[in-house]
Amino acid sequence: MSWAAFLRIARMCAGILLGLAMFQANAENQAKPLNTGCFDSSDQVRLCYSERLLGDASKPILVFIPGWTMPASIWEKQLSYFSGKYSVVAFDPRGQGASAVPNFGYTLERRVQDIKELLDRYPDHSFILVGWSLAVFESL
Repeated sequence: MSWAAFLRIARMCAGILLGLAMFQANAENQAKPLNTGCFDSSDQVRLCYSERLLGDASKPILVFIPGWTMPASIWEKQLSYFSGKYSVVAFDPRGQGASAVPNFGYTLERRVQDIKELLDRYPDHSFILVGWSLAVFESL
C-alpha cells in the first residue's frame, strides 16, 4: 500500500470516528429528559412546565411560551438545541398542554400573572422570553 493510500484511509477513518463522536454527543444531549414540574398559581390553578437547568446563574434562562392552544412540547427541537448551552424552561399556560383547564383566568392580565409566577420560581436568574403568537403579546 502506498503512503498516499494509507493517508486517505486514515483521514477517512478519522472522519468517521469524529462523525460518530459528534452523533453520540448529540444523542446523549437529546436522550436526557427534561425535568417536569407543576405549581399552583395564586388563583389555585395547576400550571406545568418542563426544564433543564445548568446551574449557571450568570446566563439567562431561555423561557419558551407557546401560542394559544399549543402545548410546550412544540418547542422540543429548540429545547434540545439550546439546552446544552443554556438553562431552558418550556411553559404550559393554563388550559394548554399538561396544565389544568379551569373555567376562568383567560384574561391577558391573568395569563401574564401566570408567567410572572413561573419566573418567580427562579429568583436568582435573568430571562429571555421566547413567545409564539399570543405569547409574544403576553411576554411584552
